[in-house]
Amino acid sequence: MTTAIRRNSIWEALEDFTIGIGSDSRNPNSTSVLIKKGTLLKWDEDSPSGNVWFYFEIGGLQYRGKKESGCILNLVNRDLIQLIDNGRGFVIYPEDYVKRYLAS
Repeated sequence: MTTAIRRNSIWEALEDFTIGIGSDSRNPNSTSVLIKKGTLLKWDEDSPSGNVWFYFEIGGLQYRGKKESGCILNLVNRDLIQLIDNGRGFVIYPEDYVKRYLAS
């Protein structure tokens, strides 16, 4: 991947993994939900605490959940997700930064 990453970009799960749902600033505990290969995820943000937040749908219900991985680029580097649609949101990670990060 050699493109900038924008907020609200759409990603596809390349393998099964879990995401935590139900936590907030008052309750950091979450419930694990299985994200199946092929599930589409809308990237919300990378938080300072190291959580990568996504919106997704399972069984007709919409969720917001977190994956503890530092930043979205770590998930890309581990081949857990791939970019489907970058959208038109604000550029969060410019192209040159993405290239350098993934090359290291």
